[in-house]
Amino acid sequence: LVLSFIALDATKPFFVTWAHANKAPEEAFNNITLVLVQTSLSVGVGLLVAMAPSWNRMQAQLQLHSDWRLRVWRCLDPKAVQRQLPVSFCLVMSKLCLIMALEKLDAGSVRVLCQSSLPVVGVCGALLFRRRYSAMQWCSLAGVTVALGCFYYVKHQVAQRARLSSHTEVSPHHSQRPEMHLDFDTAAGSLLTLASIGFNCLGALLVEKFLKKRSGLLYEQKTQLVCGEVFFNVVLLVTMPFLFSDPEKRAFNSVWHRGFFTGWDMRVLICALVWIPSGWTATMLVKEASNVLKVVAQGAASVLTYVFSLTPLVPSRSAHEPVSAPVVVLA
Repeated sequence: LVLSFIALDATKPFFVTWAHANKAPEEAFNNITLVLVQTSLSVGVGLLVAMAPSWNRMQAQLQLHSDWRLRVWRCLDPKAVQRQLPVSFCLVMSKLCLIMALEKLDAGSVRVLCQSSLPVVGVCGALLFRRRYSAMQWCSLAGVTVALGCFYYVKHQVAQRARLSSHTEVSPHHSQRPEMHLDFDTAAGSLLTLASIGFNCLGALLVEKFLKKRSGLLYEQKTQLVCGEVFFNVVLLVTMPFLFSDPEKRAFNSVWHRGFFTGWDMRVLICALVWIPSGWTATMLVKEASNVLKVVAQGAASVLTYVFSLTPLVPSRSAHEPVSAPVVVLA
């Protein structure tokens, strides 16, 4: 389960960056539509598990579970879904901020920056769930956090100097506006990543409390959480255009003006499908083990994400340089 989660979680930012690559700003898809489609399909997966369809060879027909109506009702119980709306809101905002951050930064930088959630989750788990960690475990948490933080710092500084030197060589008297635009994108992407970390940490602690302390099967609890995410995604999709005063930005974020699937292609669909098993394995890992183990596994996934970012499949947003590779190996 841990290895499956690492493999799936490592490919999520890779596929999001791939879906955004080589698209003009007017051809970009709405990020909320991606999350809404992904969560809706995840609800369908939970209902499919609840109905437990099987093929009867003797009668040559499809059969459902004998209590499939009761099982489906437990998944869609309005009271249970309503109790988990705060958790669903945190998870939705975490996904949305992450997708928006990946428009500004490369996948490797975003994933490594997200590892700052590790000490937060460890401390909160010790305080809220009364977990007792050994000195070696605390040292491991601190070591992973410091190593990944150093990797992000080194990668950012070396890449920034490479951009400055290349810009000076090409046009020493050129205006600095492109570099200022890159710095603005880096700052905006970092703020969005930090917002995603905050929502993810709060949502993860609430999810673990819900999965551990409330009775119910895994597919029931997961479907209830995702139903709340679908609700908030619909609310965001309707209200997002009214948050912009610029008519162009308002029209861009309006599904009634541009259409729901504007900017979608096969890459975006593949990205939505990859996020579904990743979310289910994350829920299984938290329920069977702990959220700290999930965050440590995300640290291993960030190394794979960095390796994927060096492949020629997706053009990187930052210059390749020889320093980050040995640093990430040490991390």
